[in-house]
Amino acid sequence: METRIKATEVELTDELRNLIDKKIISVIKKFFKESNPETESLLIDIELGRTTKHHLEGKIWKCEVNVVLPKAGLPLRIEAVTERMENSINKAKKELERNLRKLKTKKIFRVRKAARFLKNRLLKRF
Repeated sequence: METRIKATEVELTDELRNLIDKKIISVIKKFFKESNPETESLLIDIELGRTTKHHLEGKIWKCEVNVVLPKAGLPLRIEAVTERMENSINKAKKELERNLRKLKTKKIFRVRKAARFLKNRLLKRF
């Protein structure tokens, strides 16, 4: 699993790095087991920053997470813009959890659908 963190218009402190590890990377590790070969080829891009240079208030802090899943074929892209950096990271975490759970249930549903189809085929033969 390769993780790249980029900071735009903000200094990447140890506190922010620890918050990213605790919130975002832990969610990804929860859904993908370490021993799985699919996990080794994961690519995670995280960008933290300000959306504008001249605004001082409002929704100016952004957290963008891109996760490239090798077998799904589509990259997951989550973007959260809020008034505080910590809130942006929390919002991105919730959205990432929701999207990963959705992918996981789709995968399980496909396996069950295929098994149901094979079972019906076998029952028709006998």
